[in-house]
Amino acid sequence: MRLHKALEGYGYRPVIGGVWHRTFWGVQPPDGTYVDLLCGGSYRVSSRKKTCAIYVCHACEAVLAECRSRLARTHQDVNAWR
Repeated sequence: MRLHKALEGYGYRPVIGGVWHRTFWGVQPPDGTYVDLLCGGSYRVSSRKKTCAIYVCHACEAVLAECRSRLARTHQDVNAWR
């Protein structure tokens, strides 16, 4: 379920240094949890005041696009066998 929300664009998206990242978490995890960012970085969740997003992480967006593409191809392959 978490993965599905993230692929639809509704996942937990931390802002780090003004950059809006993506994760595969569907909701914000508890404080202190380390999450992996799609771009390869990691982030420790905190309840501190959030910073303003200046721009999106293009690496996270590229990974998300690739995941969506692979999922679509897999779905097409499965439907071809029906």
